[in-house]
Amino acid sequence: MKSKKSKVTNRFFNYIFINRNGITYLQKRIGNDIWKNLYEFPLIEADKILTVGELMSTDGFKQLFDGLENVKIQDISNPMKHVLSHRVIYAQFFRIDIESDANFHSSFIETPIDIIDKYAVSRLMELYLESL
Repeated sequence: MKSKKSKVTNRFFNYIFINRNGITYLQKRIGNDIWKNLYEFPLIEADKILTVGELMSTDGFKQLFDGLENVKIQDISNPMKHVLSHRVIYAQFFRIDIESDANFHSSFIETPIDIIDKYAVSRLMELYLESL
């Protein structure tokens, strides 16, 4: 008897790595989705990998940086492909340096960049952090 194969779906993750004088922001994944209870950078999921202009025009980006001036993307990672059993994740990381203190949503955890390894993160996040 053949086993029924799960349909493989593509997902597109646009992560925002915020650097404020050695501090970054993480959020915990909740709900019944992949990587439940793992930590990640703020995420804007879309139907494709976004360009800088497309990312900055999303509602998620505008809400995240509401009230901050001169928000500029400093670096963009190469697109990454991460294959799971029933998902293919296409991800890109956008690094944004900010100087002023931000009033981010309370779901974000402010943490020094040099101790991110104390948080449980996905292998995809680990690969990005190793490339820094």
